[in-house]
Amino acid sequence: MARCPGCERWQEVRAFRIGVGERRWRPGPGFPAGATHGETVNITEAFLDGIRCNACFAQAHGREELTAALSSWFFRLLAKHQSELELDAFWEWDKIRDLLPSLPSETQPAVQSILRAEFVASQGSTVLHPRSIEALQSLHGQFMRIWDGMPEPLASQYKAQNFRLERWCRGFKALTDYLAWLHASTREIQENPQALVDWALSPDGNKWSQDGNYLV
Repeated sequence: MARCPGCERWQEVRAFRIGVGERRWRPGPGFPAGATHGETVNITEAFLDGIRCNACFAQAHGREELTAALSSWFFRLLAKHQSELELDAFWEWDKIRDLLPSLPSETQPAVQSILRAEFVASQGSTVLHPRSIEALQSLHGQFMRIWDGMPEPLASQYKAQNFRLERWCRGFKALTDYLAWLHASTREIQENPQALVDWALSPDGNKWSQDGNYLV
């Protein structure tokens, strides 16, 4: 929570369009005075005295300026979140490549074929395009049928050694479904940035949802 220097109301930090990337209050051990906001702004006393909540910002600068500021902040936030999730989505495919020589010999050709198709579907990058998600989910399903068919305790041994691998095995569809939703959200705001402003200036824009689970 933070208090707006303009209207003096306590509000969620997101109402001030800050909070992308690492946030560290300084000075501290090994850090100079100030703190970073994104990559360009130091969070100092003067910076905090100058920020305004969305409503005060719109009143001072107009709705058009708020639209530009909110969109820039929101897209940075989405891009950071997408990159984190995409890393989780791709990381374990490489682990499967590492495990390939130790998998049962009868499963290796099929797994190798899946891995080749995964590389093509993902375009060999760590940027997951929306059109790739459905193909990758299908390939993951094919791999899981092989993985679940491996004799015990072999599969259990792999799972015990790598918690991330097991989480990826069971959570890949939910992860990629969420990524697809993020891509759709990005397109929606690109096409209609006023919807973001309408939300930010509404009562819902400055309160937690019932489960306390907001992306921003």
